[in-house]
Amino acid sequence: MNQQIINQIKVNMKKLICIFLLLAFSGISLSLQAQLSEREDNPSVLKVGTRPVQGNFGLLFGPSFVELEDFFDKNIHFRGLPLLKFKYYLTDYFEVRLGMQNYRRSKSFDGTLASNNQGYTIDNEFKSFFRFTPGVAYHFSHKNILNVYVGGEIPFGSDKYRVNSRYEMTGTTANRDFMETNITKSTSVYGYSFFVGMQAFIADLPMAIGLEYGLARLVNSNLQYEVDYSERIDGRSESFNYFTTRNPLDYYYIVEYSDLKYSKFESGANLRLTFSYYFMK
Repeated sequence: MNQQIINQIKVNMKKLICIFLLLAFSGISLSLQAQLSEREDNPSVLKVGTRPVQGNFGLLFGPSFVELEDFFDKNIHFRGLPLLKFKYYLTDYFEVRLGMQNYRRSKSFDGTLASNNQGYTIDNEFKSFFRFTPGVAYHFSHKNILNVYVGGEIPFGSDKYRVNSRYEMTGTTANRDFMETNITKSTSVYGYSFFVGMQAFIADLPMAIGLEYGLARLVNSNLQYEVDYSERIDGRSESFNYFTTRNPLDYYYIVEYSDLKYSKFESGANLRLTFSYYFMK
């Protein structure tokens, strides 16, 4: 997929998001108008619809603008549904959250060359992405006209990458010549975020549409790649170990380090659309 197509997809996604926001706020306005016209709040609990209370739980689907954009970035692989979370109301005002994302991809190749051939005999690759996000939220009011809340989360997880690649040449010497590369990376990810949100419950249905605005900081440690390389060419053997900031399989030129610690810090604000569906006890 070329960059022009990717850019067009991003533009179309932004248009869809704008349409979704318009429809969401239209639904919120209609819900508020219907409730305000009767000059009272609907006190009913989840069994007959509207606002959840103590003991109720639900699902929160909340893709952010950054996460939606990542889906169409050619350098980022699919990572599962963005921030699908469980919610549970400990009290009418206090809510706990639990979110998780998990992605794994692996391929395995192990072969034996025929005589007088050359090529890869081992080509194994493993990638994993894991995020665990516990959090809490406090709701300022039990009213269901417009529910405003604040909260915080502590995301943490890991990114792992392993490659084992061996290239052999048969029929060249008494001992088969080879070049073997082992690459590993094990990144730890942790941080925190604070958010403020608002949601409106849709008619008498156990659903809510809202927005969340948050500030977050994320730390990525141990981003360096460790490379173990060994070869035997014309009977001469050599092996060495080094570290690098880039995957040597993806770049022609890299800088090699005898020792390296590579970390990255990210912080910023983000806006998230939210859709919640609640279940009765």
